[in-house]
Amino acid sequence: MNCKICSAPTRNFGESTVMGKHKAEYVQCTTCGFMFAMNPNWLSEAYSSAITSTDLGTVSRTDQNSLKTKAVIDVFLNSAKTFLDYGAGYGMFVRRMRDLGYNFFAYDIHCKDMFANQFRLLDFENRKFDLITAFEVFEHLEDPLGVFNLLLKHGDNLLLTTELLPTPAPALGDWWYYAPEHGQHISFHTLASLKIVAAANDRFFCSDGKLLHLFSRKRISEYWFRKVTNERNSQWLGLWRRRQSLLVDDWQNLRREVLGKLGYPT
Repeated sequence: MNCKICSAPTRNFGESTVMGKHKAEYVQCTTCGFMFAMNPNWLSEAYSSAITSTDLGTVSRTDQNSLKTKAVIDVFLNSAKTFLDYGAGYGMFVRRMRDLGYNFFAYDIHCKDMFANQFRLLDFENRKFDLITAFEVFEHLEDPLGVFNLLLKHGDNLLLTTELLPTPAPALGDWWYYAPEHGQHISFHTLASLKIVAAANDRFFCSDGKLLHLFSRKRISEYWFRKVTNERNSQWLGLWRRRQSLLVDDWQNLRREVLGKLGYPT
């Protein structure tokens, strides 16, 4: 099978056991280094729960990602007005960003939205966004290039997290991000594979070199991107350029909707 990102030939990388019972074969691109699981026929079982039982980092990631996203918007994309979180999960990040004053919407076909159901989109075919975020999404995808192309069609800028595959690639039992215990991680990106996607979609690319990556319409200094998004600086920048929170307006709109359904005057 050729690479799903650049179409170059792949080489067999190895075999592993997923979820304690499924045989998984992995191949790696000989050009861009992208690695993926061949024929992951266990996914329907793996997604019997959209959020894995071993994922204890949902709250801490939401806190960190909200501060880093706010910093990226405020410093590099200050004119941005419309936002989408793709693969929004429970909607916690969307709720947090709206609390901070950013007009975010949520999209996720796999997970029930618990925190931002008012702002859940069933599709976004006819919509455009200044920024789309996708946190911990691309390692889950059988067709990552198709999703990249979709999001960059509807978003001028794309901010995402996915852990980069080290060089050389670790053995299948030697890197936690392979995550065979839950079977949901099937695609593993490199800087080279992400840069290929950016170039094919006419975007500039910068990265913190490990986890956080930005595809942008305008060139952004990677040095300053890394400075702005490191944990300490993003916390400090969280106090800067505060926007009016959308929390009160969102609550009032929801309250009117609920009262109307119950027959009360609004």
